[in-house]
Amino acid sequence: MCVSATIIFVCTNISLSLKFKYPAVTCGLINDDYSVQGNVSSEFQSYQDDAIKEYLINKEYETAGKPTHFTGVMQCFCDWRKDSLDATDMTYALSIDPSLEPVSICQLYTADKLKSKIFGQSVAFIIIIVNLILKTVIIKGITWVGEDTNSEQLSSITNGVFAAQFFNTGFLLLLVNGNMTEHQPKFLT
Repeated sequence: MCVSATIIFVCTNISLSLKFKYPAVTCGLINDDYSVQGNVSSEFQSYQDDAIKEYLINKEYETAGKPTHFTGVMQCFCDWRKDSLDATDMTYALSIDPSLEPVSICQLYTADKLKSKIFGQSVAFIIIIVNLILKTVIIKGITWVGEDTNSEQLSSITNGVFAAQFFNTGFLLLLVNGNMTEHQPKFLT
């Protein structure tokens, strides 16, 4: 159970940290600011420059070990480019400073989204696998120990499997997803 709790905790934290790295934004409003119409924007260069600036600033924060502050311009730009061109690996150059190397700003964003989804979904699969292992171990253990009657044995198996799966499925998820920011130890939150 401790191993299951640790794996669930780690996967959930990784998934949420990547998810919260980018704020929930309404890209329609940002796209309106840059006059996006389908796969054309009359202010494309300004949109691209703002997305690159956001990427570069947050890349500096990340290398310095500081929390990032994405505002949504980069993610909306990348979503728009993905929808209009189906290309997330393109490199973009900053028009106001051509001396800088072109960067693939959308690769980081799409990779973070993919990792978040993978780690988030893996929690469900981990729970299923641990539940199957628990059920098998409990059935084998109670069968090996034995009971006086078949009914007692089935009752013990049912109660044991229910308790283990309830704890693994319900209680552990409640603890892992609970907001514990106001409680000790602080390193867990």
